[in-house]
Amino acid sequence: MGHGMLMPVPFSSSLLVAALVSPASGAGTVTIAPSQVTIETKVSFTYTYTVGEGGMAVGDGLRVEDPLFHGMRWTKWSLPQTDPTGCTAVARDQSASRSLVTASTTGPATLALARVDEQGAEASGADIHLRVFTEVTVTEGTLAPGDRLDLVFGDTTGGTPDDPSDDDPLCGHETPDRAFQRIEWRAWEQLGGKEWTQVPGTPTLDVLAEPEPVALWTLAPSEVVAGEPFDLRVVPVDRRGNAVLSWTGTVALEASLGGASHTFSPSDGGFHLFPITIGAIGVHRIQVSGGGLLGESNPVDVLDRAPERTLWWGDLHAHHGHSYVDDGGTIVDENHVYARDHAGLDFAAETQKALDTEIDGEALWAELQAGCTRDTVDGTFVVVLAFEWVGDPSGGRFYHHNVYWDDCEGRIGDHARVRELGGDHGLYAWIREAGATTGSRALLGPHATRYTGYDWDTQDQDLRRFVEVYSEWGNDMEPPNEDASVPTGLERGNRMGFLASSDNHDGWMGNPLSAHRTRSGLTGLWASSLTRADVWEALHDRHTYATTGSRILLRWAVEDGGIVREGEAYVAGAPVFRWDVHGTAPIETITVSAVRVGGTGEVLDLWTESPGLLDRRAGAFAWTDWDGSDVAVWLTVTQADGEKAWSSPVWLTLDCDGYEVLDPAGRCPGETAADSEPPPPDDSAPPADTATGPGRRCGCGVAGTAGTGWPLLALVVALVSRRRRPPGRAP
Repeated sequence: MGHGMLMPVPFSSSLLVAALVSPASGAGTVTIAPSQVTIETKVSFTYTYTVGEGGMAVGDGLRVEDPLFHGMRWTKWSLPQTDPTGCTAVARDQSASRSLVTASTTGPATLALARVDEQGAEASGADIHLRVFTEVTVTEGTLAPGDRLDLVFGDTTGGTPDDPSDDDPLCGHETPDRAFQRIEWRAWEQLGGKEWTQVPGTPTLDVLAEPEPVALWTLAPSEVVAGEPFDLRVVPVDRRGNAVLSWTGTVALEASLGGASHTFSPSDGGFHLFPITIGAIGVHRIQVSGGGLLGESNPVDVLDRAPERTLWWGDLHAHHGHSYVDDGGTIVDENHVYARDHAGLDFAAETQKALDTEIDGEALWAELQAGCTRDTVDGTFVVVLAFEWVGDPSGGRFYHHNVYWDDCEGRIGDHARVRELGGDHGLYAWIREAGATTGSRALLGPHATRYTGYDWDTQDQDLRRFVEVYSEWGNDMEPPNEDASVPTGLERGNRMGFLASSDNHDGWMGNPLSAHRTRSGLTGLWASSLTRADVWEALHDRHTYATTGSRILLRWAVEDGGIVREGEAYVAGAPVFRWDVHGTAPIETITVSAVRVGGTGEVLDLWTESPGLLDRRAGAFAWTDWDGSDVAVWLTVTQADGEKAWSSPVWLTLDCDGYEVLDPAGRCPGETAADSEPPPPDDSAPPADTATGPGRRCGCGVAGTAGTGWPLLALVVALVSRRRRPPGRAP
């Protein structure tokens, strides 16, 4: 086939996938040196092909494929080129630096070197979603068995080894900023005019974290029960958030908790769990120290009894990453390992972009489906199957949505089919069509609306249940009066809870140090247990809040004839908003904000206080002059270190027949609270400490006090539901 079309190769992502064409009996062999490198450095790799028993003649060739990750190729970090004048320095903003690749041989032959794409055409760009190869062709002479072809990726010699003055360190091949294991670097040979075949014995490469940690991540559950054991996770990380697996330092717990210590070793996998028991009710922040570093945990609220629902943490939007097969033949998804073991998340999702966007999208989706089942352990870690719809480029509408399935069987979005169903707006129809085929249910929400586009008017309240208000792209809550901002979307009538995610493009779920623009985000989710069904149901019911990455503990609800939680709409009368906030740094401001549905987009700041302390229990605001208009109301927390949190809104209305409207006080005609059984006791109900008057400011911080989250209300009434339930939900 010469320089013609390269036959498609099944997606491998470092998995054991058979090549399209079996290796020939006279195949050569390949090696790579070095096989271990450190993150984010310029390196020279020597990729050696040893000619097999058939030799190589004019027209024979070798193609070395840029290593593949989930849906992308290596050139996200370093772009090989044949021109030594275009080399660039290490890029620390997640853009690709340019490196030099050269070829030489130990045999009596002349070689031609080129960079080609899947079709054999010249490839010079940095499109990470296109398979690209470095191709070497014999143009004169022959090579005998045992002769070598040496490709140097990151050749810094300037192409003239005899003149060291030509050396250019910028031409080195940049390594990823994330540590990966067993990256396959495949090669293909074409001999005697036959088809391209994969060279057997693919070499692998390990990218290691920097050897010394710069921080001790110290992570604990946000809520525990007094006297019951829980695990404190300690992770030594480098400046990019990679767990330093090779570190052998010793860390110790604070003396008040016994001072237990642990000396790390490579067998720990980059983390250690200290078993902890705390008997004192109230908020605790646990400290560890070691290697000259001090780590402090997120706030841990120690309760006197198990709450009705628990706070779980997750990252529901990340891309790419890597998988490999371990020595026992088990597929290891490094994204899930990182999220579970190093970031200490409870749930996570890799949001593959819809078909026709990423390399070997169907095969990658099959891998994610398998990992969804394989790596989910109820009570420990839940993998959510998800994809990102990136809009219809041909129509110029780039508003992005993430789609989440309630099982591991859901389908990957298909741009061609969605366009048939009505362009971008056909996504709603496609989801229902796909769900009818598999029996899966889906929810979706837009993200990065100020950067990727938005459409607040084409709504589907049953499917579009939330919005990602924050990610590495930035904050979509501000400025609030922009058409693309989330408050404008609420004003247009969208009933959306709030999520935050990383949108990281290295697969680093929950890594706060990986951002290319700003810090990563996290979603706090309230659910009765950590199962796929309960996580999905909490997303559906908008029982969530968003943070810029810190695990700020935020409880938020409205009391008005009963307790109405975040994400709910209800028939209001005398709303009293209540909150508890426990920060990871001193709390600078707490603001209750509202926007009128169908209004002008103006955000009303109803109440602001400045605690100046780490903890604010029993915060409250009574909205005594609410005018009866439909409004969405939410809480914003800003810490002294710039970290923020946003509760999902609560919607107030007088419309008894509105969509999914609760009636906790029995205000609607013909119904009373006695018409249904009361709800179970709500252990997270807020306490009474009512402030009145819109705009009132209070600079008086309230210190954390002992207690069980939010105490029970003296009077519990039913939330009489007048909502239209989405199809498939239990009554």
